[in-house]
Amino acid sequence: MEDNQELARLKEMAASEAKTDIGQKMMNLKAMAASGGKVKKPLTTPASVVALKEDEEEKPRTIEEFLEKIESTIVNTRHFITGKIDHYGRVLGLREVPPGRVPHVHQTHYLDSFDRPRKLEIFEKEFSKPITRLYFYEGDTQKVSESVWFNRYGKIDNIHRYQYDPETGLMTDRAEYNKEGEIFYQIHSEYDYSNDPPRLIEDRWADKLGRQVQRLVYKYDETGEVNIEERYDENNRMVGYHFITYDEKLENPVKKEWFGPDNVRRSFMTYEFDSSDNVTKASLFDGEGKKEGEQVFIYDDIGNLKEEKWFDKNGKQFKHLKY
Repeated sequence: MEDNQELARLKEMAASEAKTDIGQKMMNLKAMAASGGKVKKPLTTPASVVALKEDEEEKPRTIEEFLEKIESTIVNTRHFITGKIDHYGRVLGLREVPPGRVPHVHQTHYLDSFDRPRKLEIFEKEFSKPITRLYFYEGDTQKVSESVWFNRYGKIDNIHRYQYDPETGLMTDRAEYNKEGEIFYQIHSEYDYSNDPPRLIEDRWADKLGRQVQRLVYKYDETGEVNIEERYDENNRMVGYHFITYDEKLENPVKKEWFGPDNVRRSFMTYEFDSSDNVTKASLFDGEGKKEGEQVFIYDDIGNLKEEKWFDKNGKQFKHLKY
């Protein structure tokens, strides 16, 4: 079951990952196709170096020179626990932390004179070196047109490109390419324009040949939060759906239930958070509500994860890590 797999991945969870709302996951994790599961056309955003709009003889010749060009545009730095790209292509930081109280797991945003992140470093629990992303925009706007993702060793992993509806400005297509420029996947998004503001209602994933991989449909509660996420396979058959319950602040998902296409609950996860919105406990239950396992997170006063504890269905601790 999907949530049983989620328990197996509990040791990989960081606080920001559990905190991440469903809308944020939509924007960062999916790979979709255009209508009917076919890619309408490949994204044609100019390559990053071209986007610098420099004369040919001034273009950087090496990765180091390339990064120096980006560094020259940076005028400010801010730190956040996590971040996202929203439906309008704005690169946003979430849960800002002040200098001097920055936990190890965080993002550092390097901003240009338009207050846009040009470089972003992501620090994760298991590693001392960050992964890096570079962002390029449509002219002087806040709309990201391309991002280049580097691994911890300074090598390019992949390139992401984005396209928008010219009338509404909403992101309609995004795709990932490998460093050779070959498409890996594409995402096509549909919106409900009768709502103000428009709501994302569907994402379609496609492989590099344009074949649908899966389709996600989003439904909203009366507060405007995504509370149902339906999943369909490559043949458009419903696999099941998640039903999400949020806390009183409507920020943290405190319960995530998985139902089959027959509307029978298969399993569910519950989450608890501290006053700083760090997840402190994640528990897995079967469809009937019997606990299958649990993980506890303990932090220091600035949000660094100090300890993780794993418990089986009988409440017996079977693993304990200290950092």
